[in-house]
Amino acid sequence: MTNIKSFQSNTSNVDASMSGNILLGSSTGVTTFILPGVSNAGLQYTFIANTENTYTIKTNNLSNEYIKGHIISSSGFSSIGNSINALDISSTIGDRIEIISDGSCWFTTSWVYHTITSTSY
Repeated sequence: MTNIKSFQSNTSNVDASMSGNILLGSSTGVTTFILPGVSNAGLQYTFIANTENTYTIKTNNLSNEYIKGHIISSSGFSSIGNSINALDISSTIGDRIEIISDGSCWFTTSWVYHTITSTSY
């Protein structure tokens, strides 16, 4: 059974024990999720927008952990390249971002209304 975890803080550390859960952001404003270390292969998270606030999903170590994958939005399809370590989402309720670690990289498949901005820090 999948559990749903709602965060009350605007900056939230996601830990390994939350793997497999659906994660919802804070209802009080912008939410930043910080992923655990990518070396934990098999970790999987589903983020669903429960508000129209902005969400940011960042890697734990911004200097050498990256997010790769695909984004499907109302604007079409886009890919995320090699040096991205944060996703900024201007969310619409129901947007869904799935992220999985293979032990060396995070991979995402995302379904969102607005285009996601990917960032390198």
